[in-house]
Amino acid sequence: MAYEILPHTGDLRVRLTGKTKAGLFQSALKGMFAAAGPRYVNDVEPENRVIQERHFSVEGASAEDILVNLLNEAISLSDIHHESYEDIKFSLVTDAKAEGYFVDRAVRGFDTQIKAATHHNLSLQKREDTGEWEATVTFDV
Repeated sequence: MAYEILPHTGDLRVRLTGKTKAGLFQSALKGMFAAAGPRYVNDVEPENRVIQERHFSVEGASAEDILVNLLNEAISLSDIHHESYEDIKFSLVTDAKAEGYFVDRAVRGFDTQIKAATHHNLSLQKREDTGEWEATVTFDV
């Protein structure tokens, strides 16, 4: 699994892995929305549902900033449009910017309301032994 929901008092923590930086960001998005527990509008089979894509563009001074800003952009768009984002398509990923599209699914709400991704106890690194990316993110709930 590319994400693991960790026990944490008062907040939500998720440990993430990815073969690439973009893969790590994708794991973060999937882990965050899985932890939120989306309540879908309908249970239409994925191949029969209409797919919406929401454009995003986030900037930051580091990969950590990009990760937090990306997740907070997803939270904001999710709240506005009543959607859960199950996938992400990147057109650009650097240490200073990420652009692309979130792929949505309509929701009635979430079991857990995530307010924000935070820099509190944030870790993000590329492992030298495997070349994979790892991160741990804490969310305000």
